Amino acid sequence: QPQTRTAFYVDVREGQRVTLIVTNPESREVQVTLRLYYGDHVRTTEVSVAANGFRAELVEIFDPDEDVEGTLEVSAPQPVASMVLTHTLTDRGETLVRASAGSSDWDGRGPLVVPGLKSGGGYRSDLVLINPDESVMAGEITVFDRDGGTVAAASQPVTYQINPGEVFRWTLESPYGVPETTYGVIRPTVGSAPSAMARVSLLKGTLLLSETEIPARVTTQSAWFPIDTLPSIIRHGEAKMIFAFANPSRTPATVRLTLFDELGKEQGRWEQILPAFNQREWSLGELFNVRKHRGTVQLWTDVPLALSGRRITRNLRGEPVENELGYVVSAEPASQSLELPGILDGQGLATELVLINPWQEAAKTLMTFVGSEGQPKDIILR
Repeated sequence: QPQTRTAFYVDVREGQRVTLIVTNPESREVQVTLRLYYGDHVRTTEVSVAANGFRAELVEIFDPDEDVEGTLEVSAPQPVASMVLTHTLTDRGETLVRASAGSSDWDGRGPLVVPGLKSGGGYRSDLVLINPDESVMAGEITVFDRDGGTVAAASQPVTYQINPGEVFRWTLESPYGVPETTYGVIRPTVGSAPSAMARVSLLKGTLLLSETEIPARVTTQSAWFPIDTLPSIIRHGEAKMIFAFANPSRTPATVRLTLFDELGKEQGRWEQILPAFNQREWSLGELFNVRKHRGTVQLWTDVPLALSGRRITRNLRGEPVENELGYVVSAEPASQSLELPGILDGQGLATELVLINPWQEAAKTLMTFVGSEGQPKDIILR
């Protein structure tokens, strides 16, 4: 949903480039203010976005002589939709691109839970908290292993205090050669809950193989996961889906999953008890004995859970590339429009559009594609 203010975590300490994409759904031009907060510095600039248009450009307000880690705030007098792409150059001279929606879904509710954290075996997880509010936030982060026990790297809760516009980052690492899967709970003690996410990275020595972002969200009792592990024009390698379910409460949860194909026809059901404070990961094949599938998985549970849905694709080198696809929470049907800030195609980039209808009646959708000046554009959907 378009917002009048959205905050993003930005990190260019290792030479990353940041592209900001802003779209204007209104029929009049809008002036957008960009504020970069890092350390004791604040840098400000303005850009204009045409009526019904968009602007995509590298953020040039970073000081080239400084290693910047901070918050990029995008604000406007009328709602705009925005996203940030971080371009990381690997040791191979290849570029990995990671997309972020920032605090666009932030509402201040808590506690927040981040499932699917990984450390060890080449994995590293950076928990990132930003304060998009106008008052101080404080609280603590607790990390649990798959059985609800403490983690060696975080045997005690990690406390945080974040002033408006600031960022707090904490890294979860392990020296062991086998990956350990954990989950984090963010409990506010002062002010609202922050906007938070986990940046999960997979490295082979110093070579970055993949990087994805798992948003921290409140727990839910129903959700829909998009599933697509079939080969396509843009994804040739073997792909699989991994689901993580974390139960941060003291009550065991009944987890019920239903598999549907892309036409909405039921293909299978699965049910199991998830003990209190436990987290479990299952692949699509383990749950439904299928590997290549396009459709959805519906979740119902009697106890609210934290969820993660990752697609792991093997590239031409046989290396895993992980991407968090997330999930959709069921809601009442609405006629309001949604804005997707950027459709990227070409120069090694591609965009997948996934539409899920969680209701019991057919839904009609009109997709309109526009150029930078608001002009209609024809798009070939493959």
